Amino acid sequence: MLPAGFRLAAALMCAAATATAATTTFFSFEDGTTQGWAVNAASWANGFSTLAVAGEHATDGSKSLKIDFTGQSFKWGGFAENYANPAFLEAIKPGGKLFLDVFIPESSAGISQLGFVIQQPDVTGDKNWQQVWFWIGGATGSFTVELPFERLGSGPVNLHLGQNATADAPFTVFVDNLRLEPDPPVGPAPITLQTFEDGTTHGWVLNNDWGKGFATLENAAGTATEGTRALKVTFPGDAWKWGAYNLNLTDPSLLEAIQYGGKFLFDLVVPADSDGIQNLGFSFQQAGVEGALGWQQIWYGVNGQTGTFTMELPFLRTSGGAVHFNLGHNSTPDKTYTAYLDNLRVVPNPPPPQGITRTNVTPLFSFEDGTAEGFEINSQGWGLAFATVEPAEGNATHGSKSLKTTFPAGDFKWGAFANNITRPDVLSAVSENGTLLVDVFIPETSSTIQHLGVSLSQPGATGGKDWQQVWFFVGGQTGRFTVDLPFTRENDKAIYLNLGRNSTGDTDAEVYFDNFRVQTTELVGATVGTAKATGVTGGKVKLEFTGTLEAADSPAGPFQTVVGATSPREVDPAAVGDQKFYRTQGQPIVFLSDDFEGANAGWTVRYVAGSGAAPAWELGTPAYPDEVTFAHSGTKVWATSLTSPYADGVTVALTSPVIDLANASTGVRLSFYDLLDAGGTEGDGDQVEVFVRAENGGVLAGAEGAVWTGKRSSAGPYFFQRRVVDLPSVANGKKVKLEFRLTSDASGAGLQKGWFVDDVSVYAKP
Repeated sequence: MLPAGFRLAAALMCAAATATAATTTFFSFEDGTTQGWAVNAASWANGFSTLAVAGEHATDGSKSLKIDFTGQSFKWGGFAENYANPAFLEAIKPGGKLFLDVFIPESSAGISQLGFVIQQPDVTGDKNWQQVWFWIGGATGSFTVELPFERLGSGPVNLHLGQNATADAPFTVFVDNLRLEPDPPVGPAPITLQTFEDGTTHGWVLNNDWGKGFATLENAAGTATEGTRALKVTFPGDAWKWGAYNLNLTDPSLLEAIQYGGKFLFDLVVPADSDGIQNLGFSFQQAGVEGALGWQQIWYGVNGQTGTFTMELPFLRTSGGAVHFNLGHNSTPDKTYTAYLDNLRVVPNPPPPQGITRTNVTPLFSFEDGTAEGFEINSQGWGLAFATVEPAEGNATHGSKSLKTTFPAGDFKWGAFANNITRPDVLSAVSENGTLLVDVFIPETSSTIQHLGVSLSQPGATGGKDWQQVWFFVGGQTGRFTVDLPFTRENDKAIYLNLGRNSTGDTDAEVYFDNFRVQTTELVGATVGTAKATGVTGGKVKLEFTGTLEAADSPAGPFQTVVGATSPREVDPAAVGDQKFYRTQGQPIVFLSDDFEGANAGWTVRYVAGSGAAPAWELGTPAYPDEVTFAHSGTKVWATSLTSPYADGVTVALTSPVIDLANASTGVRLSFYDLLDAGGTEGDGDQVEVFVRAENGGVLAGAEGAVWTGKRSSAGPYFFQRRVVDLPSVANGKKVKLEFRLTSDASGAGLQKGWFVDDVSVYAKP
């Protein structure tokens, strides 16, 4: 027998299936009204002047919403406040995208951006205010604004429209056809477990061991949510009693449905004469499992309301044995209550794929050098800018220094920025889609802050990708927070970072920003982690495992890798506490990984065409003064030339050592970082390509063409970008080589720096 508190599980990440959803129009203005849209006059100065229905420039029917305003910077001028259309609230439950058609007449040229927001007043953090600033860039004509959003609340929402027009002149915009595309269902459909249509209680009985619990429990007609019958319970008012249970459930179909965990759903109907119920409890119990995972529960807050509700209990499954369900209540005052329960169902998690999530975090700004690292006051006409932006000691989450900002109260102002960021490490970090994370500290003296804004701007990008932002709802709280901004990288030019705030009152406030970083995740193929525990003498436990061993003091985590762990490993419960939970995580299947920091490990260079006298692929440190003098990691790269431009009229190839893909059953992925300066201008045929070759270096049947092709002009900025390529399936199970090839034409324009490649890896797809 094992000492109490030890749990073992093999952990792999789960993937979800998706389906396509259609759009539903909610605002088309065909009834001749603004349908609740109005000018926002609540201290949002210089927003919209007028807002009315017009019979022109419609995209759905014949009417649209006409908006007039005077040019100002980033003003939220109109809204549909406390929008509580039941159909809309139901439709946005899964999250999704809101779309809005826009028409700008030629007389209104000069609008820089249009803003669109969905606000959830009952939600804190960055999901309280989700928005897009759609880049117009002074153009006119028709556009469609797209706003992705997540739904976390359940109450009414506010929809906002805004503008940014730099010229102090009148402008007109027509909007129409505000529609919703909900996110598709994720994962399997719910599996019904109990509907009570057979006239029985399905094994539910009163629990007489818990004192003043339920008084009666029966199958009853009426007040059902599925069919015509439900489970009726009555009980006197009292506090937190478990009054009924359903024990020792071993039905194979039930156990199969819950084997990977998931989410239980149980409908609840509270009649009008039973107001006063505070909570109803539902628990999932695993026989023979100790700790928090043995009894997983939810107390659903009814809060005295009546009507129909759905209790939702996410759960983990850690054994294959029998299970129990329990029902409880908490109600005031002390009177008799009735509730009906129906349609117990489970939304099962899908089987875990044979893969793990690989997470990369790249630091950007930490202010440890004693400077503001390019951040400064935004004085470019944005009104009520930050008063100070400076490095400061203390309140840091990374190192000892942070970025201190002070500012006056104001509505949603972008008061600080770091413009035209061309640092190679920053641009490399954002070269693939990910999440920008920023730590924030708000002192107790600054309790007037309502929101903090962070944006990533990509000049030259299209639509909503030019300005991607989040407004994190603080709500007057103080202390530490982490703002997260998911972003999509659309071009390879410089970026801008902006910081903003919205604060009430009339006093200055201060905020400390620190540890700007980018996080990216990727699901990759892996060997499965396994673990086995056996008791040994002296009360110790022997852990035998494959993969990475992780440990935590609670069953849900966070888990941390046990440093230096090897298999087998002996653990003394007395040394680690009463409760210690272990799991193993599989290891990525990597076929090739080379950062080029050591000696050349089998890479070869050859001239395919042209003179062999010109420089061709070299291993070392780049040495273009003031332009390219760095690698992506370490100091070495492979480059078509480390110090000078490549020649005209040549084709030069760099070939990898042999890569054995015998175990590539799920497919193969190639990842590499490159800095590219070849071709990219009109009439210039220079380009680079990646091929998959046979073991002997020759053509691989079925993979004759390049798997990746690129070109880029020498405009800069220069940095390493990550490239991810799925290799053709014909490579699975074979021994292959990779070929990186540069081809230049004979135009005489061979003055570009060439191709620099670093950190090449080949690994299994999930």
